[in-house]
Amino acid sequence: MAQKTRTELKAYFNTGDTPTEAQFQDLIDSMVNKTDDGVPKIYRAVLNQSGTSAPTVTVLHNDFKSTFVWSYNGVGDYRLTSSASDFLAAKTYLGGCGLDPDNAAFSKAIRSSDTIILLNSFEATTYPIETLADSKMVNVMFELIVYP
Repeated sequence: MAQKTRTELKAYFNTGDTPTEAQFQDLIDSMVNKTDDGVPKIYRAVLNQSGTSAPTVTVLHNDFKSTFVWSYNGVGDYRLTSSASDFLAAKTYLGGCGLDPDNAAFSKAIRSSDTIILLNSFEATTYPIETLADSKMVNVMFELIVYP
């Protein structure tokens, strides 16, 4: 069938109308289907960390159905663990980390496995030597995108 605009689709469903099979097919074909159309899953959060605590997280957007847990592994070393195998090899993009000049810090994230993302925070004053440091993540944007 054909893809239609929202205005055209709304006209199929006016009070008293009985949409046809073809009109329902137009409706379906006009919508994005996350499975068929290959829409990536996105997780965006703001991270803050102090002392020896796990990062506190303000989730801005989450398309994943699984549970994510942040943990503290040691100085400047944090882990994001998923309850499912969400972080696919060669399909996982990590962004949003980087230099934080206001806090003299930088951070980086890497995919460790299908269920684990590692995140490190560093003292920027020792760059290019990567010196792990706590209490350096202040309003750090974290972005995870997994492509189908």
